[in-house]
This record gives sequence, C-alpha cells and structure tokens, in this order.
Amino acid sequence: MEIFTPYFRKFPIPRSDLIKPITCGSYYDSSIPLRSDTGKNINHLNSFLNEFSVFYWIINNYDLPDIAGFMHYRKLFAIDLAYDSNWFPFYRANPIQPLIDLICSMHTIKKFRKMLKTNDAIVPCGCQLSHSIKEQYISLHDSETWDVLIEAINYECPEYSKHIDYFDKSSRAIFLGMIIANKKLFLDYIDLAVRITTRIIYLKPPVDKQDEDARFQYHRYPAYLGERFFMLFLHVNRLRLFECPIVFLREEKSSN
Repeated sequence: MEIFTPYFRKFPIPRSDLIKPITCGSYYDSSIPLRSDTGKNINHLNSFLNEFSVFYWIINNYDLPDIAGFMHYRKLFAIDLAYDSNWFPFYRANPIQPLIDLICSMHTIKKFRKMLKTNDAIVPCGCQLSHSIKEQYISLHDSETWDVLIEAINYECPEYSKHIDYFDKSSRAIFLGMIIANKKLFLDYIDLAVRITTRIIYLKPPVDKQDEDARFQYHRYPAYLGERFFMLFLHVNRLRLFECPIVFLREEKSSN
C-alpha cells in the first residue's frame, strides 16, 4: 500500500514508508524524492488542477502497488476517529509531528487493509447539503463553468451521461476527492479524473485571477469541478464505501 500526498509548501511530513509525499507546482524540497515536474508531466497546470496534475504524473511515471491512495497534505484520513461518538466529517488539529505520525502509523495502515476486505474504497465522510450538488456548486461559483463539466463528461466518458441527473437529485456530497482502493479502481478513477479536468481546461482555459482573500479562487475551477466528478464516479460505479473522518491540520492563530 502507498498513499500519495502532494505538497506545495513546507509542512510536517508523516514519517512512514507507506506515505509518498510528492512536490507540485513551483515548490521544491530536497527531502522529498518524488516531484510532479519530472518525467511526463503537466505540472505547469498545477495552479488550475491542484491534485489532478499529480494524478497525471502518477499515471505516467509510477508503478503502483496492490493498494493505492491519495490524501491532501493538510487533510488526512483518521480511521481511529471512526469509532468516536461524534461522527463529523472534519476534526481540526494542530499539525504536530507526533499526531501526524500516529495518524499514518503501521497500525492505521493495517486498519485500512481490513476495511478494504469488505469495502471497495475508503473515502471521506459525506455531508448533507442544503441544496443539490449542482445547485451548491453554482451558488458558490457559476453556472457557466458547471456547463463545461457536463460537456467534458459527455465527451470523455459518454457512458456516464445517463447519470448526469444525479447532480440534480442528490444533496449528499463527499468532498476532497480522497480515496484509498485497489490498484485498478484507483487508476480507473484518476485516469478519468485527469481526462475530465484537462478537457475542462481545453474547453474553457482558466484565467489566472488569484485573490488570496477569496475563499474560492476562480482560476481553480477545473479542480473544483473535478471534486464534483469524484462524487459522480462513486455513484456510477456503485462502490461499497467506508466513509472515514478527516483530520484537518491547521496552525491555530493566537488570540493575543
């Protein structure tokens, strides 16, 4: 089992042979051997695609083991919290090394393997939206880019077209696109996700409008749409899912 975790800035890294950190964008760290700007890559599109540029690198440059996965550098699966009385999608914690090592320990990896004996994939806990998946996206972003997602799906995987109404009917979302699964399922997902998000860029090239004060940066809409495609992928393939809580690592700002 190997779980990829992209880094685009300095941050504590789990001390685990099974966690595979990889640098992306313009970030470089000599302690991280995997870099998404090597080999066959689309690293120059990272600011628009986020993790999907890393998926492209994995497909074209890496021989995966029997089980593979993806986590964000600040958002990690925390399977032990699945048995807590509070079943919330996110737990917040300071990014201290002992906690990160515990979350990614061999003990945890063994639990992942156990869960995959009776489930097809491990994904983040879902949450109930006040609107449909489509309406929620449009309310935060716009309808124009949403239409581009639908066009990309119809072109790249027309067999999914008959399931498009899922976005209108479902108000239950699984965000972040994090997954652990067997090699074939993982590759099936990341291949489709890369095709969809790069098609979105082809259909509507992003304009770099970076605004650090904005919660959602406009130029990253291909990645936001890719996150919604992840939900459709899970639905269409009728996967047995183990929904796992996520720890969101963030330094707490001092109140002083």
